[in-house]
Amino acid sequence: MNIEVTVLAENTVRGRQLLAEHGWACYLRCGSDGLLWDTGQGMAIAHNARELGLPLPQVQTVVLSHGHYDHTSGLAAVWDANRDVRVIGHSACTGPKFRRLADGSVRDVGMKTSIRDGLISIQNRWDPCDVSRCIIGPLWTTGPVPRITDFEDTGGDFYLDDACQTVDPIVDDQALFFDTAAGIVVLLGCAHAGVINTLMHIRQLRPNRPIDTVIGGMHLGSATQDRIRQTICGLTDLGVQRVAPSHCTGFSAAAEMRAAFGDRCEETHVGKRWLFSASDSTLV
Repeated sequence: MNIEVTVLAENTVRGRQLLAEHGWACYLRCGSDGLLWDTGQGMAIAHNARELGLPLPQVQTVVLSHGHYDHTSGLAAVWDANRDVRVIGHSACTGPKFRRLADGSVRDVGMKTSIRDGLISIQNRWDPCDVSRCIIGPLWTTGPVPRITDFEDTGGDFYLDDACQTVDPIVDDQALFFDTAAGIVVLLGCAHAGVINTLMHIRQLRPNRPIDTVIGGMHLGSATQDRIRQTICGLTDLGVQRVAPSHCTGFSAAAEMRAAFGDRCEETHVGKRWLFSASDSTLV
């Protein structure tokens, strides 16, 4: 099965008539099926889909990487196009989520109330799932990612309450992956669980399969140089052949990856497309 991955929402854009926003969304064509991996903030997804010839009414499934606003707010535009779409995500996606910023202020970074209420209203088409599972054909979610490394954290001061008393471990963070002849392709959301933790978890789910390509946000914008260095070492040690850092990865981390991977580090922007030939292998 061929899988075409197109970036619909991202912080940068290269092309006329397309819009950028702080957010992340990819449109996947899997045979005759259309699937969205996240939905961005919602200001760009419908416009970019039209400009790129990717019909939102044909999207049958939306998979959420986690419950932050810049990955979930575009659900409103998706529902405008197809109210019958199925939405899959961890059950903690809909919970309260806050972030304390460097100046001490606190921001609500969770789902909009209208999106949360919309998920409740679609009842059996909201499919909370807290384990790794097959979505369609060769596409799998990781489910919750075990936190193993000693240098990775969620990438910020995240909390479950606006008083910042209860730390949010962002247990809903997950990735999407599928296998190809060259190895596994991984689509990240923000990798709040840590990109290396995520890849190590996938290696446990798919023993003896190499990881070929990693695409998406890595939430290293405020990371120390030591964490960035250890992340790049981890990617190298895991044998990753190609990286495409995006969204929340941060300029410094992306530049370090470019220096380490050379041409195997690809720029990611709205309208970027990849075509893969996926194998329909099962978990062992």
